[in-house]
Amino acid sequence: MSRYCKQLGGKGEMYAESFLSQNGYRILERNYHTPFGELDIIAIDGDSIVFIEVKTRTSERYGTALQAITFAKMNHMIKSALFFIGKYRYDGMNYRFDVVTVTANKSNKPDIRVIKNAFQINQEYS
Repeated sequence: MSRYCKQLGGKGEMYAESFLSQNGYRILERNYHTPFGELDIIAIDGDSIVFIEVKTRTSERYGTALQAITFAKMNHMIKSALFFIGKYRYDGMNYRFDVVTVTANKSNKPDIRVIKNAFQINQEYS
């Protein structure tokens, strides 16, 4: 991944974290590493732990931010979330997977969208 992409992604995560905080999410972790991959943001929203993937784009030239959430990415997120839940004993809480899309633009005010419950765990993981 290029330095530019890393910088853009980091900036997008900062925008997403700020937006989520302003909208009632309590941030627990950012860039949380597990043996299965990284979770961009882990937060609490109401009575749920939320595992959040942030996708930042400057255009839709190579597809939308949401299209970048592949089956493999979902699988990594699920395994990482289950690792986190087990490690910190959050077994009894509700949890979900959200995606935050950040579209950067020239006005320096990005378009931020939250897709709640972007996907769910199949029975095989439960």
